[in-house]
Amino acid sequence: VSLSFDGAYLISGCDDSGAVGVWSTSTGARVAAWREAAADAPPRCVAWAPRRLMAASGTIMLALWVPGARARERVLLTN
Repeated sequence: VSLSFDGAYLISGCDDSGAVGVWSTSTGARVAAWREAAADAPPRCVAWAPRRLMAASGTIMLALWVPGARARERVLLTN
């Protein structure tokens, strides 16, 4: 489990499908589920990389998750 750099989101390996779940810390609602292409088990490690504005997860392979343009724009406007 890892918190985003601003504390707004939490990421965790969430089920046996290999998906990474993303939850809002303010509402507790699940806001996304990222699926690793070659994973068949939950990620053993997840972390945010605040300087790169991305998240990483891993089982037997590493996956990097980069937010879409809207999310990047929102972060840039608030910093």
